[in-house]
Amino acid sequence: MEGRPKKLIRGEVTLCFLDESGFSSTPFIARTWAPVGKTPVLIHPFNWEKLSAISVVTSVGRLYFRLHPKKTIRTGEVIAFLGQFLRQVPGRIILYWDGIPPHRSKKVKKFLVKHPRLQVRRLPPYSPDLNPDEGVWNYVKTRELPNLMVRDNYELVREVRGALRRVQRRPEIIRSFLFESELPWDNESRQFIAGLP
Repeated sequence: MEGRPKKLIRGEVTLCFLDESGFSSTPFIARTWAPVGKTPVLIHPFNWEKLSAISVVTSVGRLYFRLHPKKTIRTGEVIAFLGQFLRQVPGRIILYWDGIPPHRSKKVKKFLVKHPRLQVRRLPPYSPDLNPDEGVWNYVKTRELPNLMVRDNYELVREVRGALRRVQRRPEIIRSFLFESELPWDNESRQFIAGLP
């Protein structure tokens, strides 16, 4: 971002952006093709099956995620995800996230004290446009899974996991989420991130 982050350029620091989202058995309706005069009809079960998800987008074009069927993401889920994330990403990490209650809990603060290489920065309130991880959820819901009809939570988990894994295999799409956000990237940072394999 502004000020030419030399440590980011040299690879000493990994910038990360975390967000949570939810999915349900009710499909996200999107325009689609159909024969002339035949309006597509989506038939889905009327139930309240839900799936919570948490993910991180990194400045090196990687996506990490975890799914929680039939759960809401609370403090325990956030801590478990951060622990797993720290085992997979070496070096110093600067994590940006919003101010939802699980992010501000005493248990999360204790966890962060025990892991000083993970530094947290708060995004301004009501500014999802600054979080590149929002791009993941938008892409998955509108491009990977529009008009998805599932019978049960098992099928919902399978479809969402498959969509997220397809995104993981495409670092150029993950980097596009960084640049589509309204973060003020300077040219040197843009060139560095865009040039990563």
